[in-house]
Amino acid sequence: MIGGNHLCGPFLSASNAIQDFSHNVYQASLLGEAIDMYTEYEKKIQRAIENNNDEDYIISLQKESDYYEQIFRFSLASVLPADEA
Repeated sequence: MIGGNHLCGPFLSASNAIQDFSHNVYQASLLGEAIDMYTEYEKKIQRAIENNNDEDYIISLQKESDYYEQIFRFSLASVLPADEA
């Protein structure tokens, strides 16, 4: 038993299932956070355009939105199997 995980015996499959489940929950949390941030910046951009804000402000929001979109794509690629990414 290393780090609380069984290496053999009757609890091996349960240990692996718990490990996989916790990994999936964590990945789902990260994906949810990335989607929320991306959506928030898209709404900010839309409001800035509707309110005729400064062009530099809108460009900076778009850059931040692109940044969060890349984080989302990276998070999504890390979750998908290699042949689907």
